Amino acid sequence: MKMLAFTVLSVATLVSASMADTQANPQNTPQQNREQFRQEHFQEMKQKILSHIQQREQFLEELKNCITNAQNHQDMQACRAKHKEELQSIKGQQGIRK
Repeated sequence: MKMLAFTVLSVATLVSASMADTQANPQNTPQQNREQFRQEHFQEMKQKILSHIQQREQFLEELKNCITNAQNHQDMQACRAKHKEELQSIKGQQGIRK
């Protein structure tokens, strides 16, 4: 009888210690992990999109300068042809399909 009481008391002590440890140091729940992943992914995507916008702005500024400096129709056509190839290259790097 004493042995049974000792065993029950030992198990109860271990369970309560285990629960206290869990409450003192809780692990992230799956929802918390998912939310943390979403936030990290959001920041990565935000930076990627801003980088693509910056590339596009630079591309358009170069095209604008080329067309502004064109002296005739042939010069303007050359600008558009050159920049069309560059735009396709940029879209390929960014994974954009037409």
